[in-house]
Amino acid sequence: MRGLQLRAGSDEDWESLCHGCGLCCYERKSIAGGVRIDLTRPCPYLDTQTSRCTMYDDRFRVAAHCSKVTLLHALFGRHMPLRCGYVQRYRRFSKHGEGGVQR
Repeated sequence: MRGLQLRAGSDEDWESLCHGCGLCCYERKSIAGGVRIDLTRPCPYLDTQTSRCTMYDDRFRVAAHCSKVTLLHALFGRHMPLRCGYVQRYRRFSKHGEGGVQR
């Protein structure tokens, strides 16, 4: 078994890990034991039919609340959905529970 790869390579390699679920584009609130995603409050730039950002190339400029998903988010971000491709690639869950996000 290979060890944990800490770099995804190019930006394209990193972006290819995304499953396109769009859950990172909804408001989140911290709760005991994790985060709750409010599926009634998407980012105004999220096309909820396709789960794609309508301003993807300019998202960091036009949406101050938008931030790039990093390796630290994937490993430790309690706001990241468990089905997120970044989380699935880099995070290992203990047998005591998955923790993380409630929807």
